[in-house]
Amino acid sequence: KDSEIGMLKVRLFRPWSFERFVAALPLSTLKGVAVCSKAKDNAAMGEPLFMDVAASLQKAGFTGPVLNGRFGLSSKDFVPGMVHAIYQNLKSPKPQDPFTVGVEDDMLGYSLSYQPMSTVPKGTTQCIFWGF
Repeated sequence: KDSEIGMLKVRLFRPWSFERFVAALPLSTLKGVAVCSKAKDNAAMGEPLFMDVAASLQKAGFTGPVLNGRFGLSSKDFVPGMVHAIYQNLKSPKPQDPFTVGVEDDMLGYSLSYQPMSTVPKGTTQCIFWGF
């Protein structure tokens, strides 16, 4: 219920459109950005989406933090608690950058811890149906 947060979902990554990306952001009130991708490239400074976002924000004159994050590795679900952990990391005085959420990254220490969150109103029954 934080009114100072938002999300921009990039649906077409290539060709990258600097103009459309920047036009979709409230640059005058933007405080920080966490770029979340399912890609993992240890040999690069960042994943392709992060690099394009960071370059676009720099070109637009944005000087706030731009964090590089990974989620959904190994086909893990992306749950509300993970989203909350990403926003909390972005708001912290010394955010973890880069970060991984949903996979315990013992080797590099990039993992953000998260707590399960229920977003379903009490009394609601959830069902999953399989069939043909």
